Amino acid sequence: MAQTGQPIQPEPGVLDTLKENLSPSKIMQKLNLTPNKLLELTIYFGVGIIVGYLLKKYGKYVIVIILGILIVLLLQQLGVLTIIFNSDKFHELFGMQPTTTAEGSLLAVYGNWVKANIALVLSFSIGFILGLRMG
Repeated sequence: MAQTGQPIQPEPGVLDTLKENLSPSKIMQKLNLTPNKLLELTIYFGVGIIVGYLLKKYGKYVIVIILGILIVLLLQQLGVLTIIFNSDKFHELFGMQPTTTAEGSLLAVYGNWVKANIALVLSFSIGFILGLRMG
């Protein structure tokens, strides 16, 4: 027998469930995103779009700049120039996580940084591809 005075609770519909599960706060909670991390991802995405767009528009100039950098590095190798790079200050300035120096090559160090910051790398990469398409 049904009890009197107790309202019957309707079950939530499919749209209500979707609305609840796709709310921005619920998605951020599922992906373990904080507002600061979301801001970082947005900045990397925006920088990726800008870099991709500029590379598409001004690719010839980028090649000249890269050749200039290579010439400076060659002059350093020949002992004509001395270049000092303070990686601790660089990491502090850009808020990056320093990785432990690997016994291998620079490629191994870069690989470790990518693994530590995969979300930022993906955000930049998606923005970069979109920027190339826009340019």
